[in-house]
Amino acid sequence: MKLILIRRYKNKDYIRGELYIENPECKICDTLENTAIHASAGEYDLSYQLCKQLGWKFLKLCNTYCQNCKFFGVPNQNKALPRFCPMLQRGNGVHNRFDGRIVVGKYLIRGAVIHTADAFNKIKFYVGLAVEMKQEMKLEIIE
Repeated sequence: MKLILIRRYKNKDYIRGELYIENPECKICDTLENTAIHASAGEYDLSYQLCKQLGWKFLKLCNTYCQNCKFFGVPNQNKALPRFCPMLQRGNGVHNRFDGRIVVGKYLIRGAVIHTADAFNKIKFYVGLAVEMKQEMKLEIIE
């Protein structure tokens, strides 16, 4: 399974993009990233794994090293991660997020998305199918 993230708009605060599955005709959702810290354009392996800090399973770019991340406190989705860790995640914005998260949802206004749980669940459905069929998971980020 291959996800394609096409970055459409960038300003000093955020990057707005669109996430597709397999080809640019099958849009899943919109994305937001923090301009100050985000994953570079390119192709990444993806893994669906539990985040010790947030207490949920997320689709992470595999160049992150969870084993080096020490648990600190009760898992909370609004907690800032202690290091750069790009992952697809639900949420409503990327301001004050300096850990490389890619927030998914439906673009609403500058720097905010809505219906993030719906978008995340749709991605989880496709990931579940890929895991069940033992497919490789990739993310291609295009500027």
